[in-house]
Amino acid sequence: MSKIKENATLGYIIWKYNDKKLDTIFLFGASKTEFLNLLVYTKLWEEKEKIAFLENLLELNQ
Repeated sequence: MSKIKENATLGYIIWKYNDKKLDTIFLFGASKTEFLNLLVYTKLWEEKEKIAFLENLLELNQ
């Protein structure tokens, strides 16, 4: 496991886990009333695309 990015102001952390097949990118975050656990597990996107996708999902749920 390794931390990729953290934003205390927006309340989230992004980290990855490699299961020896491919990287799974997780976002743990919080909105005003909910805790979110989002992940991307695909070979089709680069890491930066996975991170952008997760950040966009978080923004939609704020």
